[in-house]
Amino acid sequence: MVLAQALGVSAYNITYMDSDGDTIKAEKRLNYCRLAQTLLNGKQALLIFDEIEDVFGGSFLERSVAQKNKGLDESVIRK
Repeated sequence: MVLAQALGVSAYNITYMDSDGDTIKAEKRLNYCRLAQTLLNGKQALLIFDEIEDVFGGSFLERSVAQKNKGLDESVIRK
């Protein structure tokens, strides 16, 4: 939030837990981020993606959520 204050913009958190304390799946969080980008289009804002390693972390046998949603994560990173 300090960075957002220094930049003079609003900050929005893409959290990893819901109101019940349950973990939100990485793919759903990417969708929330995309929705936030759409809603904030044209506005100066900072999106904070909490606990992002579950999105980009994969394994030898399994692709990461980001790899499975390549077009989605590229649009998230570019904005």
